[in-house]
Amino acid sequence: MIKIIAVEESPSIRNILGMTFPSPEFEFHVLSSGQELMAWLSRFDPDVIFLNISRLDEDGIGIVQDLNSHEGYQDIPLFLFVGAFDNVDEDRLKELDFMGLIREPFDSNDLRDLVLSLTNKEFLPGTLPEEPVSEASIEWKDELIEKVRFVVKTQFEKNEDAIAERVIEKVLRELKYEE
Repeated sequence: MIKIIAVEESPSIRNILGMTFPSPEFEFHVLSSGQELMAWLSRFDPDVIFLNISRLDEDGIGIVQDLNSHEGYQDIPLFLFVGAFDNVDEDRLKELDFMGLIREPFDSNDLRDLVLSLTNKEFLPGTLPEEPVSEASIEWKDELIEKVRFVVKTQFEKNEDAIAERVIEKVLRELKYEE
């Protein structure tokens, strides 16, 4: 499970982030302030932090400086969000240590891929390939289900039940169409 904290005040961006990083692959927490972030970091060890520096009540750049100066937080990948039309003090940003500046609106798929690449973790795709089932019949449905479970178990031990259920549903749907 990848642990992510985002500091974001915009309700729409909060919703987008929540949909981009769903459970169970991600443990995602969205906070409202830099102060809340610093409190959370004392009890939660995130893999990635997203911080919107343009909408914070306090100085967002000051929060980044706090994160940069704290030895325990320096290795956590940090990304800064800024609004599409927000002015950013480029000179101040050059003094900070962060992985990237992300302008809103952003592509949520790119953001998810970025997090997955940083954490070197991969998850199942959202959909299975569309491959038709050929020559399947209802008589050997149970045998087919057992074979699918065996293949899934050997290939994906951690997620075998979820994968098997998805494959079984797909096969059963295909069998319905052939009748």
